Amino acid sequence: TKTGHGHFQSGIPTYFPYCSPRTDNNDKDWKDIRCVWGEAECDPAKERWEEAKPPDPAWFPGCRCEDVFTGVCKEPSTGEYHCAVSAQACTDPASYVLQLNLETEGIDMTCQLCAPSPTPTDSPVPPPTMSLVMAPPPTFSPVVAGGRPTRSSPHVF
Repeated sequence: TKTGHGHFQSGIPTYFPYCSPRTDNNDKDWKDIRCVWGEAECDPAKERWEEAKPPDPAWFPGCRCEDVFTGVCKEPSTGEYHCAVSAQACTDPASYVLQLNLETEGIDMTCQLCAPSPTPTDSPVPPPTMSLVMAPPPTFSPVVAGGRPTRSSPHVF
């Protein structure tokens, strides 16, 4: 069974870029890294953008889909916010708020790109139950109106 996000057929994991603090390489700590969708999410004064890389067991677990947090767009017609990966995903691109700035802008939202992958110790969550109500298919009646058969459908209430 596949336990991570990646290519659905091969199971090869997908990794994402990250913003790393501007410090000496010897001071790297993966806990200070922010996994992001793209370079625009990094604060160039404090962080540097790093391309997606596979994990390095010595210090870096890699950025998987569930590690990536995104910003938000403000919908012009309603004033409501919704999660988005970039300004290009917004009706008004100028309304995009970087993930880094959500707290300082007073926007209490957490936008995780993907739900966390289940771990082997997680209990499986049963799928939601739902009831399907199906209407009977339309019937073809031999009613003649103007010399042609017509299709009649049952009433659906």
